[in-house]
Amino acid sequence: MVARNAAVNTQLGCTAQPGLLAVRLASRPLAIAPRALEALLAASRVVLAPHSDAVTRGRGYAVTDAGIAVVPVLGPLVARGDWLTELFGASVYGDVGDAVAAALADPSVRGVVMEIDSPGGEVAGMFDLVDRLGAFRQSAGKPLWAVASESATSAAYAIASTAERIYVTQTGEVGSIGVVAAHVDQSGADAKAGLAWTFIRTPVGRDSRRGFPDAGLM
Repeated sequence: MVARNAAVNTQLGCTAQPGLLAVRLASRPLAIAPRALEALLAASRVVLAPHSDAVTRGRGYAVTDAGIAVVPVLGPLVARGDWLTELFGASVYGDVGDAVAAALADPSVRGVVMEIDSPGGEVAGMFDLVDRLGAFRQSAGKPLWAVASESATSAAYAIASTAERIYVTQTGEVGSIGVVAAHVDQSGADAKAGLAWTFIRTPVGRDSRRGFPDAGLM
């Protein structure tokens, strides 16, 4: 399987980087639907790294004939983007805020709809975007709406909650409010490899191993 993946990666012009997404997800609190987190962790076993060609980004929204700007908020939500987030179709909080700001400032736009299909994402950066969107709604003089098509859960629901109105498709879902964190316990693999770790931490008296991947959660 490893050889086959390597061959596929070579044909695609990509490099296998297994586990990087899992490391990123395990290193910070997340506001994401649990089933989506499980899927991302499973998918992180083999990750394809695209070439470093720049991705051309548009203005971040499309305008309908009726003058309504549609801002897509799709996939996992992250505070900072990189090739890994591009690969998994993630949306960056700052980009969402910039797109909404640009749409509201566009003289051809009468109103803005955030089209959301996201399970949520990182806690970091979420409340800053929520505050920013709330300020936009108060000062823009144009309606800011949201539609859950098909999912606006956890951090994505926090974004939707800044809108004056929230629409949900017949099969859509909203909610799943809360925070989850993943911890990767690699102590078993370390033991098999003959590795023993000693953690030194201050102040004295605290459990020096708590939260490290090379030790189980205490």
